Amino acid sequence: MSRMFMFDEAQQLIDNFELSHPPGFAMYMALLSSARNHRNFILSEKVLDRMKKLFPKNKQGLIAGSVLLCNTYSSVGEDEQAKEARLKQLHQIGKNKIVGITWTAPKGEVVRFKTHDNSHPQSKEIYVEIAQGMAKESYLITKKNKNLERTMSRSSTSKGLIAGSVLLCNTYSSVGEDEQAKEVRLKQLHQIGKNKIVGITWTAPKGEVVRFKAHDNSHPQSKEIYVEVARMSVELKENGHQYDSRWITREINDDENIESILCSHSEKLAIALNFIQQPIQNVIQVTKNLRICGDCQLIAKLRQRPIIIRDANRFHHFDTSGQCSCQEHF
Repeated sequence: MSRMFMFDEAQQLIDNFELSHPPGFAMYMALLSSARNHRNFILSEKVLDRMKKLFPKNKQGLIAGSVLLCNTYSSVGEDEQAKEARLKQLHQIGKNKIVGITWTAPKGEVVRFKTHDNSHPQSKEIYVEIAQGMAKESYLITKKNKNLERTMSRSSTSKGLIAGSVLLCNTYSSVGEDEQAKEVRLKQLHQIGKNKIVGITWTAPKGEVVRFKAHDNSHPQSKEIYVEVARMSVELKENGHQYDSRWITREINDDENIESILCSHSEKLAIALNFIQQPIQNVIQVTKNLRICGDCQLIAKLRQRPIIIRDANRFHHFDTSGQCSCQEHF
């Protein structure tokens, strides 16, 4: 359940279970693991604190939970908190942790390894093989991206090429290749031309159609809209949300950051207007002429308001559990 982003439901299930059963350590580990997968460090902290109170004698299990919390911090760039949590937990739980051991028997004889092991007679060849595998994986990623570049170069549709260029840049950014993402963006815009389609979002919270573009200030309630967007951003971050640069399709100026750009997307402004003009629990409906980013998913859950967005590819129905009908195919 928690792996489907249904954290509240998962916690309620655990609470109901504990009304007639003793607490189950495995249930908390499953919830903690899912929080790590979704990079929700706020929930990870709460779950681990509860585990420490319920299972104070399960030191090895708490060490494993501590590792998951540290991984969660690292996944959102909080390296200092990861380091602090690691030192704190090891001090509280104790340093006598179990060493990770892996066994294998490629020729019928069991061989065991620990991390950074050099005890095997073929250690040199083993590390060479690992290095070659890593190089091959990096090559395959680059090759896939180059294939995408060649496919785009053969296309005759400028609109499709712009969309493809955005996806290619997102692919590079997702593996940390920010310089390649920048180079491709500049190259494709030069080849295709800069007359790209402006993203527009439409909505009609009170029956009258209103349209927004990114960083729009034309609406009479613009000041209130940006205040509402800022309020949504605070709620998102308080619940462990981390703004993702993959949803940015242009260069970041000196006076901007990832959050300020994503919070000014036209669909965010349209959603904020709906919250202002329709505070009752109605379904929010908006339409966008381009692809939406995946940054609006958690808003529906936090505000308990279903949101339906029609973009250039499909309908997205964000329900109050935080799930989208597209299964995250943004």
